[in-house]
Amino acid sequence: MKLRLAALAAMMVIGAAPAHAVSSSSASFTDITFQLVDLNPLDALTPYLTFINGSSAASTVSTNVSLNDPDTGSDGGSNTKTGVRSTTSKSSSQDFGATTANASVVGNNATTLNGAGTYTSALSSVSASGSAYSPTAGGYASYSATAQVPNYWYSSNFLLSANTILIVTANGAASAQNSVGYDGLTGSSENSYAQLSFNLSGSGPSGSGSQGASDSISLYNYYWYGTGAQSDARVMGGAFTNLSNVDLYGTLSLQATVSGDSSVVSLPAPVPEPESYAMMLAGLGAIGAMARRRKQK
Repeated sequence: MKLRLAALAAMMVIGAAPAHAVSSSSASFTDITFQLVDLNPLDALTPYLTFINGSSAASTVSTNVSLNDPDTGSDGGSNTKTGVRSTTSKSSSQDFGATTANASVVGNNATTLNGAGTYTSALSSVSASGSAYSPTAGGYASYSATAQVPNYWYSSNFLLSANTILIVTANGAASAQNSVGYDGLTGSSENSYAQLSFNLSGSGPSGSGSQGASDSISLYNYYWYGTGAQSDARVMGGAFTNLSNVDLYGTLSLQATVSGDSSVVSLPAPVPEPESYAMMLAGLGAIGAMARRRKQK
């Protein structure tokens, strides 16, 4: 009986389950701050920023998940939601096991910011995240998620008062991670991607021409890069200046996008860890000792 137990222990060590490929990524703008600077305090006019209504100027979120499992077939889903203005909260999510996609815009539905000063509650965050996990040989999983304001990047979504500077800043953070990268023994692979895009643009300071400020973070973690993560985090922002005596239209565009996939061609024969080898050798040694005792008897 003891001989059988020792043999079973050695076999269990050899038969440890292999790790599967998992990709994940995230991108977010947080601590979004609006600052209004009065360029002509003596005119007795109150600086203001008005957020424009309409589907083209609104916040929008979208998520998509796709699964292909040889055992159970294909599955997945997609979802898109649009608000009424840039500061409208919206969220979307898809969850199929360990493959997920999430996107959200968090705001307080503000219509106007009145007076010179700093505002932090009109729009709190714009974020997207997701992960892909394919547990079955021959399987494939993918995700994508986008959160953005406005719905169409070229649409004006605010009106700035005359003789006013608008300064917008946000903490941008993105990461893209692969747990395996590419496994030549099984053909398994992962890809992950994350991007943040900031743009503040519109009519020129004097009312003619144009002006703009932009910044971006782009992370491409392809399977041939191997395992590991890429990440970046910094303050992003820009300014929009109105030196004219009339209100000017402008566009504040914030976009967080992620995508990734995981595929498994075949499952490998398990390879024991160093600790497992020690346990296996101990088990085999016990088997040999028991066999010798039996012969001596």
